[in-house]
Amino acid sequence: MANTERVSDQIKRIKDAFDNTNHSFMASLVSGLQTKINQTTPGLDTVASGKVASVGKIDLNLVGSKLAEDTADLERTGNKLRQLMDSLKNESAINSLLSE
Repeated sequence: MANTERVSDQIKRIKDAFDNTNHSFMASLVSGLQTKINQTTPGLDTVASGKVASVGKIDLNLVGSKLAEDTADLERTGNKLRQLMDSLKNESAINSLLSE
């Protein structure tokens, strides 16, 4: 029996499933990143905000704040975050975020 569903309906269904998968992937990635940031820099609370999705693209800001004890603490926190972000250039580091 032939499929009588319109092609436009099939495309929409595939697109919706693809978009849902992208959002799930992004949520897992952000959750893992927040966990890793909290492990690396205790006391730095992060919140995802400004999520904007368009076809094939999701933009999101991850913002955080921490009350630093002094300038040295602020520099240490910044250095740790930069090192963490640099480590994400490694594929295995990204994979580990998904399992957090």
